[in-house]
Amino acid sequence: RSGSGKGRRPRSRSRGGGGGGRRGPRRRASGGGRSRSGGGGGRRRRESRASPKEAVAALPGSSAVGSTAVPGASPNLGAASAAAGWFGGYGGYGWGYGQPYYPPHHAAHAGACGWHPAAAAAAATPYAYRDYAQEKPQAYQAFLQYVRPGTHGFEITLSDGMCRDHHVADLLLCLESWFYREVGNPKVGGHPWRLGCLNLSRNGLTDESVVRVLTRLKELDVRSRRLLFDGNLTHKLGVVALTEYVWGCQEAIAEVGLADSSIEVNAALGDEDPISSLLRCLYNHACYPFKAVGEQKGDKQETLVTPVLIRLGGNFIMEGQKIVDNIAEKVGSKHARFCETPDPYVSESGQEFLAACVQGLHRQRRPAAAA
Repeated sequence: RSGSGKGRRPRSRSRGGGGGGRRGPRRRASGGGRSRSGGGGGRRRRESRASPKEAVAALPGSSAVGSTAVPGASPNLGAASAAAGWFGGYGGYGWGYGQPYYPPHHAAHAGACGWHPAAAAAAATPYAYRDYAQEKPQAYQAFLQYVRPGTHGFEITLSDGMCRDHHVADLLLCLESWFYREVGNPKVGGHPWRLGCLNLSRNGLTDESVVRVLTRLKELDVRSRRLLFDGNLTHKLGVVALTEYVWGCQEAIAEVGLADSSIEVNAALGDEDPISSLLRCLYNHACYPFKAVGEQKGDKQETLVTPVLIRLGGNFIMEGQKIVDNIAEKVGSKHARFCETPDPYVSESGQEFLAACVQGLHRQRRPAAAA
């Protein structure tokens, strides 16, 4: 639906009862709107009257909203730097506020989350494919040695020094060529580019390199089930880029590895930090948590929920338990559940918006100044 922005004021709908539910992406103006339930804590989605082009421009990763630059405009560190300053650093993924686009509501199965404006924009944008297998055949053949089929799709493992900072450019070009050759153009065949795992652990990658990888994955709409960056020098901007990638991905990620990195957080100072922002993003995203139909118990159908695994041990996160406590206090245990293991569990209420196994919060290094 296109329009000039005139006409009826967009309405906001609420799904859920009391406080603690997921709230819509932006503060609504006073008055207007109707609620389908009693309380104001349910998750809301704004029905925008903007044209598809305007809706895409409002996404994180678009080059502009109107004339204002937003994060993700460039596949380099500058994009993540802009993200770090957006809404006071991390407020773009608030508990219902600050996000310019809100994804569709949860489906019964979260494997496919429905139409996404970014996908429509990508399909309409001409793209010049660069065949790196022809340009650098030796580099491409070397890359193929580390691509293996796995349980949930192809896995690329370039860990333990196999992908240093100066290899990142070749990796991204080889990855793109491999997808075109093995899967084809997703705009033509309609088959998304998926990976079971991308493992770049223990390579000593700088924060800038991590940002570069994640930004390119977001631009190519590569949907990786597991992203492993443990043992690198990931810092604030790398986590911001990861959050941007997760928000734009139409399928749920099962595992994120950020252990033994350089992430600095002091949770005692509040929740304006990259880790809290990542968890807020997962809470607001329509694909999380991953839910599946369980056994039939009498007249009741069980719902199986699989928590997302996030490894954070060996960083510089101070008072990490307060990150979890702050979320539980704001949204309630019914809507956010933190698990000891990433194993699926039977949900009693089926109303979780966030289910996560955050490992290593209590196994942290001390900053040099405090050591």
